[in-house]
Amino acid sequence: HNGQKSRSGGGPNLGFEGGQTPLPLTLPKKGFVNKHRMVFTPVNLGKLQEFIDAGRLDPSKTLTMKDFVDARLIDPRVKHGVKLLAKLTRVKDEFGNFAFD
Repeated sequence: HNGQKSRSGGGPNLGFEGGQTPLPLTLPKKGFVNKHRMVFTPVNLGKLQEFIDAGRLDPSKTLTMKDFVDARLIDPRVKHGVKLLAKLTRVKDEFGNFAFD
């Protein structure tokens, strides 16, 4: 009547299989991690227009990543570049067709 399970706090750890390789270790790992993944910082066109209107960006010259960082539009720790985003609104014409403005 004595034994490991009769003692206080007795019993093997959850998942212990008595020396046999536990089931989670016998199954393969799932998933894939792409080490060449590119991370882009999102920049909204509306926010970009606000910075131009406020005079923080000069639209007469080519805008570079350094211009965005200097104007504090994006974080200086940007990885691979920016991705321009825009919010589109649907406009209905007189024939009932939808178009994006």
